[in-house]
Amino acid sequence: MGKLGVGVGEDFPMDDGKPRDTESEAEWQKAREEWRKAHDEWHKQREEWREKRRELRDKWKKFRDQFRAEMRERYSARYEGWDHHWGWDDGRIVVGLIAILGLVALTILIFSHFTLFLGLLVLGGLWFAWRGGFDHHFEDHIDHRFPQTGNGSPPADAPKA
Repeated sequence: MGKLGVGVGEDFPMDDGKPRDTESEAEWQKAREEWRKAHDEWHKQREEWREKRRELRDKWKKFRDQFRAEMRERYSARYEGWDHHWGWDDGRIVVGLIAILGLVALTILIFSHFTLFLGLLVLGGLWFAWRGGFDHHFEDHIDHRFPQTGNGSPPADAPKA
């Protein structure tokens, strides 16, 4: 980046830097050496943890493989000749994809024709209520097919419908 209108050699000399102080230089070197020691210690500790993690992982993999081999040996006779693979010819993946695409299409249809579906929902609710859907007075309902026992329910010896 250049400085427009400022002569670099006049007000801002290029080669003249801040003079270093020998005491601050020694302190900087000491701090730098301490940082390097701490950094090397950190790397050493990190490598130790990585090696420990590798050992634990290898131990777990060995146990897992032994367990799987034991289970295969114990139960493999049950599945002789059984071809277990998932593919397109299985049908479940195709049916699942079609179902997902159908749900996406239905969602798009509902959002694009929201008022139509809201009207159909209201009409469905009115029809359901008209035909006697949720009868909140069920205990008070009198069934005229059976003689009255006082509480509106059929007698115990009434024929089952």
